[in-house]
Amino acid sequence: MASYSKFITHIEGEENQNFLLIAHERPDGDTIAATLAMVRLLEFFGKKAIAVCSGGVPEVFKFMAGWQKIKTDFLLGDFQTIILIDNGDLRRTGYLDRIMLAKSQGIPIVNIDHHPKNDIWKLAKINVVDETAA
Repeated sequence: MASYSKFITHIEGEENQNFLLIAHERPDGDTIAATLAMVRLLEFFGKKAIAVCSGGVPEVFKFMAGWQKIKTDFLLGDFQTIILIDNGDLRRTGYLDRIMLAKSQGIPIVNIDHHPKNDIWKLAKINVVDETAA
């Protein structure tokens, strides 16, 4: 079930200023578009958002405005929240070890997805999942 209000409350929190967005490996169009849309939403709320995808943005999606904002690496200590976007499971993130380290350090994980339950559900503080949306 999607927990939109819990997510909005979380991002509005003063303690949450820096967000890391992680798209899945070998991203498709919905992953890139959702990640870029989330960057814009967070910026609208006055937050800092860095987006990453371990393999970068495929050439076919480089027509999307802002694709250059999606990087391939990050420093974990720079973020108060990690948002996993469209990741069917943790292995698909490309950053499994760092996500597990973040969790052990108490950094909240948010799962935004349309896949049925997976190994991210138990890890995430907030699950915003709608299986009817792609």
